[in-house]
Order: sequence, then C-alpha cells, then structure tokens
Amino acid sequence: MNVTGDTGQNMVIGEFAEGSAAQVVFRGKGGVLEIGPNVIFRSGTINFRGDGQRVVLGGDNVLLGEIHLSGNSSQVEIGRGTKMNSAVWMNLGEANDRVTIGQDCLFANVRFRTSDSHPIYDDTNGERINPSKPITVGNKVWIAEDVLILKGAIIEDGSAIGARSLVAGRIPSKCIAVGSPAKVVRQNIRWEEKFPR
Repeated sequence: MNVTGDTGQNMVIGEFAEGSAAQVVFRGKGGVLEIGPNVIFRSGTINFRGDGQRVVLGGDNVLLGEIHLSGNSSQVEIGRGTKMNSAVWMNLGEANDRVTIGQDCLFANVRFRTSDSHPIYDDTNGERINPSKPITVGNKVWIAEDVLILKGAIIEDGSAIGARSLVAGRIPSKCIAVGSPAKVVRQNIRWEEKFPR
C-alpha cells in the first residue's frame, strides 16, 4: 500500500493483504481508511479529496478500481466478502454523500455516481433540481459488466443486475433486473457465484 498526503491529519486502520497494490491519497484532513482482515486491493486508488471522509472495508474482500470521495464527510462502506472481478469506479461528488454495499456481493466493471457533478437549477425560482443522493446495495447482490448505478439507487438483497443496465431507482430483493432504466424481468431468484461441479 502506498499512502500519500498528510498522514498526521488522516488515519489508516489495518493493512491490505499480500498481493495488494493500492494507492491511498489524502488531500484533506480527518480522513479514515478502515481495512478489515484479509482485504486484497489488487490495484487502483482510494482518493480522499476532502475533509472528514471515511472508507470502511469489512474484510475478506477482493477489490479493484477507483474510489473518489470529493465532498466533505462522504463515506463508502463495503461489507465482508464482497468481490470485484474487474475494475469498479465510484465518485462521491458532494458533501455527506454515501455508498453502502452489503456482504458477499459480486461486481464486474460497475460505475457508481452519487451526484451529477454539476448542479442544475430551476431558472424561475433558483431551486436546485438535481441534489445528490446516497446509493445502497444490499447483501449478496450480483452486478454484471458495464452497469451504471446512479444517485438514489437501492438494490435489495439477493438481486442480479444484467450487463449494461442503468439503475436509478429501487430494485426489490431476489429478482433479475435489466435494461436502461433497469426493470425487473424475473422474481424469486437465487444466484450462486460458481456453477456446481
């Protein structure tokens, strides 16, 4: 693990497992990276760009990709046993943004965006019409290749999201959802990580 920035005003709790090649960059203060046991971060960057940010990795994870926390007090939590087969990209663009991922999930080349990165206002009254929103992924969720998860998305336990889908709303538990926007095409499913031998 290569850590750059002010380590006196930020904190790393724990260590990545052997075989990791993560870059951790602190640009603000009060950042915390909490690494559970047996976490492999094969390659990529965790980029703390603001103040009071936190990343919690539950343990027994295999991770790969980019996590960018831009807004102050933003937070990422990844539950125990979650794995990434190809690079995942997260952008938490605004203050207090949050991405919460449950246990035993499986991802491939997924992109997470908690905000649009640029504010849009109603020109008649000045009200902002595109605030950021948290993203929540439950336990044992499978997200296939090239899926985009947008602000406010909620994917409940046990579901599977098909390749190249876009998730912007709520996906109920134990279902398959596909498309742009993703829609439920099958309910009462159970998926396994490997085929039986």
